[in-house]
Amino acid sequence: METTVNTILTIALGLSIAGFAAYLSWSLRKFRGLESAKLLRTDSIKMQIAAYERLTLLAERTKLTNLVNRLFNNELNVAQMQFTLTRAISDEFEHNVTQQIYVNPTVWEALKKMKDQNIYIINQLAQMQKDDAKAIDLNRSIIDFDLANPQATMNNIVQDAIQHEVKALMAE
Repeated sequence: METTVNTILTIALGLSIAGFAAYLSWSLRKFRGLESAKLLRTDSIKMQIAAYERLTLLAERTKLTNLVNRLFNNELNVAQMQFTLTRAISDEFEHNVTQQIYVNPTVWEALKKMKDQNIYIINQLAQMQKDDAKAIDLNRSIIDFDLANPQATMNNIVQDAIQHEVKALMAE
């Protein structure tokens, strides 16, 4: 009888040890899973912030005055300058199109509208130029328009929206 009790105690002790080991293993996997999820979330936030940084640069590079200052070429006529400016906006936007998967869809829509609006303004100002006008005439019109109407373009609004989104991400 004593052997049976010893056997039962040995089995019970073995099962208890096995159960405790299983519990520790499960707890460790759960902890690692939580840590992995936390790391994944941190990496996701970093990628979103990097995307917003790139889109801030896009908004800054496509400001009308910045485009004119960066791309001015005295040898161009109005049509050539118009093409250069509108192409630069389109290229900047296309170069950053993949960032849309990381950012708020509303911000991305605002960026698309900003691009379209800036191209529209350039095209309208170019149409107002004389037939023999030079690039400098278009550039002067763009700068005058931008200075006289600082809220006419969406660049600042887009940059404010980006800052709001980044602050929200950093608060998480």
